[in-house]
Amino acid sequence: MILAEELDPTFRSNILTIKELRDSFDHVMRFHAENLNVTKRGDSETYCKHQLHKAVGHLFRAGYDAVDGIVVSYRVKYAKAMDGHSNEAITAVYKEYFEHVPQLEALATKIAMHRETKDIGGDTLEDLRSYLKTAEEVAEKCKFGLAKVPLIVDWDRRNSRKLWKERLAEKFVLPIAAAVATGIIVYLVTTRAIGPAADPNLPAVAKTPPVSPSNKSKP
Repeated sequence: MILAEELDPTFRSNILTIKELRDSFDHVMRFHAENLNVTKRGDSETYCKHQLHKAVGHLFRAGYDAVDGIVVSYRVKYAKAMDGHSNEAITAVYKEYFEHVPQLEALATKIAMHRETKDIGGDTLEDLRSYLKTAEEVAEKCKFGLAKVPLIVDWDRRNSRKLWKERLAEKFVLPIAAAVATGIIVYLVTTRAIGPAADPNLPAVAKTPPVSPSNKSKP
């Protein structure tokens, strides 16, 4: 619970964990109230066992909720830390990123399935340890990625001008060059198709009428 509070972005306690602890203590108080009561109920022993069973179940649920808080906090920090950095920097410094992301998604699905099947009073220490092991896998991958953030920031800082030029070329220079090349090609194709255009500033050339056979000079 203490670790979950420390990792929480707002440094707040998980209200669900506190609720489960309160419910557990409520069942413990009912157990002691029955034991200390002079007038016992008819099913006193069964009632006390039931209260202890419920108290333990709520403690397990508090443990699950605390682990949930740790997992969520790590994933939120991880996502925020990776946001805003170039793919080039992440690829150069943190090559495992593209393996860790799908692995984290698979672990999240596994955690969700485990949470769906848990029930108050039906859990064991083995169940909680299995759940905790999966959460530790998420935490280790997130911590590994968080440790790479300073190197990613440094890479972006050292290569920002180069990346800016490359992106500028992709966004403006290449499209303009492509448009100019396309215009030249269209012009050449059109000129070949219709022939050279007549210049209106040149004097008109008189056409020579064709000579008929009757007008030919006789030898």
